[in-house]
Amino acid sequence: MKVFQVTGDSKRIYFKNYYRISVEQEFDNLLSELKEVGCTVCDKIMDPSEDLFHCNSDLGEFSILLPIDDDLFIYSDDPKAIDKLMGWFNRDNS
Repeated sequence: MKVFQVTGDSKRIYFKNYYRISVEQEFDNLLSELKEVGCTVCDKIMDPSEDLFHCNSDLGEFSILLPIDDDLFIYSDDPKAIDKLMGWFNRDNS
C-alpha cells in the first residue's frame, strides 16, 4: 500500500487507492498487512458518520478511521507511532 501525509498534518497517514477498490476492501487489505506487525484491533466504535478501530501493534498505538463519505486513514497522537508506521509502509519503496 502506498501512503502519504499532508503537509502540516503529522497525526494522520493516508492511502493512495490507485486501483479504485472499495473502502471496505482497502480496509481489509490494510488489516491484513498490519497483522505482519502484530496489529490487533482492541476496540471498535460504530458511529453514524464513521467507524473507528483502536489498534495496538509492535509499531505503537493508533486508530484506523473509516469515514462514511471519505477515504480511510490512520490517526495517532503519538508521533513515534506515526513515524514507525510510515517507515514500515515505505519499507519496500527504498
